[in-house]
Order: sequence, then C-alpha cells, then structure tokens
Amino acid sequence: MGDLLQTVQGNWRRVTAIIPILGQETVYNFTVDQNHDYFVGETGFLVHNEECLCKQLRQESAGSPWTEDGLGLTDDAINGAREIIPPGQIGNSGIPGGFGKWATGTFQSPAGDFQAHFYRNAQTGENYFGRDFKAVMNCGFQFYK
Repeated sequence: MGDLLQTVQGNWRRVTAIIPILGQETVYNFTVDQNHDYFVGETGFLVHNEECLCKQLRQESAGSPWTEDGLGLTDDAINGAREIIPPGQIGNSGIPGGFGKWATGTFQSPAGDFQAHFYRNAQTGENYFGRDFKAVMNCGFQFYK
C-alpha cells in the first residue's frame, strides 16, 4: 500500500487498500513488440511486468517516508505510524518527557522491508527526531540517523 500508480490519462493515484479476491484467475505474462508496459483495468493503470519496475518501485518506496532533507518523516509516514512503547516506559534519559516510541508502517527498499522509529508526544502532536531516530529493517538490522 502507498505506492503511486499512473493512469492512462497521466494522473497519479495512491494505493490505499489491497482487497484479496478468493478463487482462481487466469493471468498472462506477455510481450508485444518488446513492450512490457500496459494500461489495465477500468481506471487504466499503467503496469509493467518486468523485474526493473519492481526495483524502481522498491527504491521509490524506500525514499517515501523521509522528508526531503532526510532529517524527519513525511506527514503521510507519521499519520500511518503506531505507538510501540508508551511514555513513561522509555528507558532512554535523552528522550524528552511525555514522548512515546512510534513505528511507521512498513516501507520497501532494495535492501529489504523496513519501518522508521521515532518519538512522538501524542498529547501535543510534537515529534522528536533526535536521539534514536532510525530505520529498522524487518530482518533485524538497524540504520541510525
């Protein structure tokens, strides 16, 4: 979720839900005159059935939670976050009082899926991207700011 798809009219739409459809469907992987790009569905979304698009989408997703300067998170990333450690249970004296630890939703990158961890005061809405602001790889690796 969260990926951007281009329509046949050239507009961009964000994926906001994935709805599984039970049952079997016949699918095809084909090339027409060396073209792997197609507009599909009633909305006419542009799709590409080759590995390079997957890599491109993972790269775009990897950059999507970060602000342009890389020192914070976008509003979309923050709005999709959840509290993982409430205030008062933070064992780090360098974190301001009243702040809990939060984790964004999962983003994809060429190195693997990750979440960003940051601190937030749910009462004031203030975010803290200082100490211990990091990307946590779903496989257990952590990259610090």
